Amino acid sequence: MSIRETYLKDYGLNETDANKILSYCRSATGYDQQLILQAAQEVYPEIAPYLFLNLTTGLGYDRMGNIPMQRKDFQGYRRKTIEVYDRYMICNGKPLTCKPKYNIEKLKKFREEQIKKLEAEIEKLKEMDFESNRDV
Repeated sequence: MSIRETYLKDYGLNETDANKILSYCRSATGYDQQLILQAAQEVYPEIAPYLFLNLTTGLGYDRMGNIPMQRKDFQGYRRKTIEVYDRYMICNGKPLTCKPKYNIEKLKKFREEQIKKLEAEIEKLKEMDFESNRDV
């Protein structure tokens, strides 16, 4: 499916989620604005300034001037930028739309088990005598 034919629902975002993200974009400052610009650059570097301006100010396609593509394409890249920015926010610990998909207690238990396994492997490595096996 082409970007111009991909809608927010195709990215797993509903209208409420999109409105939350857009509202956050409009009030973003500092690092959050940097993430918006980074998301726009990842999606389509040549129009990143236009995508950034649209998402942070609400300025529309027709008011921005010479965007080197048709409106439908621009809107598709805008939707993709919204999705990428949402992922960035989740990765940075500020989920705007993410609902927990996993049981937190199960994740903690799994993490503890993995740590124990790694610690056991480290102990095994420490017990090995690497110096005597080296050819000098």
